[in-house]
Amino acid sequence: MTRESPSTLRQLRFTGIAGVLGACVMVAGDMLYYYHIDPAQSRDVTMRAVPDWRWLAGGATAPIAAWLYSLGSWQMFLTLQPAGKWLARCAFVSFAAVMVFYGVFHAAYAALGTGGNMPRVHAYLELLLQIVYVPAAIWTALFIFAVLFRPTLYPRWIVLITPTLFYLIENMLVARLPGFSRAFIGGGFANLILLLFFTVSTVLVWNGGRRRS
Repeated sequence: MTRESPSTLRQLRFTGIAGVLGACVMVAGDMLYYYHIDPAQSRDVTMRAVPDWRWLAGGATAPIAAWLYSLGSWQMFLTLQPAGKWLARCAFVSFAAVMVFYGVFHAAYAALGTGGNMPRVHAYLELLLQIVYVPAAIWTALFIFAVLFRPTLYPRWIVLITPTLFYLIENMLVARLPGFSRAFIGGGFANLILLLFFTVSTVLVWNGGRRRS
């Protein structure tokens, strides 16, 4: 266990809790948008069929979760800072960019519930995904490199729950799930993975983590 200053410990804990809460809010937003008892029903159909209050409440979670995710992203700088300030700064900026994107994308996703020009909506959502691949790739490379080859507050095995690695196998994992679990996990997959990551990260650094040499 490291001897981090009381201020750093408070920041590690506060930002971790913010990230966890952000993930919980966003998962709730996902379920409000398109949870349906029939996992085979498309999200487009579900979102157009849900009551207005669900659609509006689901969209309202976007800015709240984005604010919490943005606060949580500072934990990335604190945990990687022993690897070098510039590396930690670049990892923080790229991770924060991805966290902001989650809110933007979730808000834009509300358009699927309007019944408007679906091809145009899907094209726009795909464009947003193409944009976020850049900071996501940068963060993933920096995070894995720092944890495996530089001193950080993390144990090396945390790379096994790097969120972007799970996204690569999302379809394969979700397709094997039955009924309710497929509807819930498939619907909130991206944010459930962030919930796992922030939870494990925060538990590991709650008392300062382990600064490896």
